[in-house]
Amino acid sequence: TSALFTGSHRYGVAGIYQVSLQTVSGACSATVTKPFTLNGSIPKAAFDLAANTTFCSDTTLRFKDLATVDFGEITRIEWLYDVSGNPVPPQVDSNPASRNAAAKLYSHQYPVFYSPTFKNLTVQMKVFSGISCFDSARVVVPLKAVPEVIFGNLAAVCNNAPPFVITQAKEKHGILPGAGFFVGGGIIGQADFSPALANTGSNSITYTYVADNSCSARQTQSIMVNQAPTVTGGRAGVLQGGQIQLPANYTGNGLTYKWTPAQYLDRDNVANPVASPVKDILYRVVVSSAEGCVATDTVYVKVFLNPTIPNAFSPNGDGINDLWNIQNLNTYAGAEVLVYNRYGQLMYQSKGYSTPWDGTQKGKPLPVGTYYYLITTQSGHKPFTGSVTLLR
Repeated sequence: TSALFTGSHRYGVAGIYQVSLQTVSGACSATVTKPFTLNGSIPKAAFDLAANTTFCSDTTLRFKDLATVDFGEITRIEWLYDVSGNPVPPQVDSNPASRNAAAKLYSHQYPVFYSPTFKNLTVQMKVFSGISCFDSARVVVPLKAVPEVIFGNLAAVCNNAPPFVITQAKEKHGILPGAGFFVGGGIIGQADFSPALANTGSNSITYTYVADNSCSARQTQSIMVNQAPTVTGGRAGVLQGGQIQLPANYTGNGLTYKWTPAQYLDRDNVANPVASPVKDILYRVVVSSAEGCVATDTVYVKVFLNPTIPNAFSPNGDGINDLWNIQNLNTYAGAEVLVYNRYGQLMYQSKGYSTPWDGTQKGKPLPVGTYYYLITTQSGHKPFTGSVTLLR
């Protein structure tokens, strides 16, 4: 209450007050009442950078409201995120948190930049506790440049290809020193890719470049790993003048074949050609899938010469035909030779034929006569049978 023409009063608590003015003239009077809103005392602006550690330009920064007021509430907050460099219209919050609530966070994403290496940007917070009661605070934000990664397309590979270095990824600008690395299926070390360790099909590979200023960038590409065919060769044997289908087993789809050399083959572009070699030979097959993956193996063909078996020999010590020499039998490493007399008694036995028969049994000469032989080659061929005459 005041009797002065211009009354004054100091309020101590924020609120809405009803202020009345009464004027008196003699016996006449008039009164008018109006509301008066008291927001609070002059505020104190304050904020910090909440949970920001790298300050990279591609990171959304968060600012924590720490403003205070002695009594009442903050009624409005205005943010200028780059006061000097880019004074765009402020971000205005007309409904800030009450001072007894948890501190409110404000987020801002600066334009990403790659150079210069850093920018010092001034952020201003302006707080109001009424129409004209305000305070402001400023903080310098050390914003850093970020790297930019380019990662080119990766060509499809076969899963039997050897490991190789991925060279399609790099940091674009070359301004920020640092190092890059890859992660994903099939990656070994920092940049080597092993198709054998990856999954058949599409594999995601991510390249990350970490600059020395702790800012980073990454990009992902896919690499297709195709299943390679398989082929298993081996060994085979054939009698001279005969033929054999080359044994080779395969897995894969849409396969094509190429045999080398083509010599003695009926065809060189089928899975299992028929060979008619005249001597020992090594064949190699290259099998290709529809995706261009290849595998290779070999088939070794042993040509067994028909043994030439004499029908007589004369072990009399004259140096002529003293031994039963069977030509080409040495090509059958496991050949077994059995010789019987006419009574079916076993006179001679040999596993392999490194030493020809000299017509003896246990070191004693056998009598002149006809003997009967059974020669087994152990190579899947029919035994050789017949008779040989021993002469003196």
